[in-house]
Amino acid sequence: NEEDVLAVRADELYNEYKTRVAIDLISHHNDRVDALLRVAKSYRDEYQRARKDGVAQRERYYLSKLIGALEQSITDRELRDKEELELRMLFKQLYDVWGQIRRVRESHGKSSHARARAPHRK
Repeated sequence: NEEDVLAVRADELYNEYKTRVAIDLISHHNDRVDALLRVAKSYRDEYQRARKDGVAQRERYYLSKLIGALEQSITDRELRDKEELELRMLFKQLYDVWGQIRRVRESHGKSSHARARAPHRK
């Protein structure tokens, strides 16, 4: 029936959501961005030293390294943002399916909330 199909879909979405949260690519990319920015600062300092000393070869080398680190940090920010968006969209899909299940249950006269039971007394 429709409720069973929706329940299977909700279970699939929940498992995917749980897996992605456990993998935690968002923190991974945040950590990479932080590390790349520290490296970029180091390259910038070396570039400025080489420029001050008038060593063109070292200047070009560190400028190239600096640009590479900054480009990679941009890539990792984009990957982080993409993962955040996909995680939000997955959660929204799960919420929407849950709402559909609730509506189906209500249309069949079933409650979508657990009922509290009175404690058993002897």
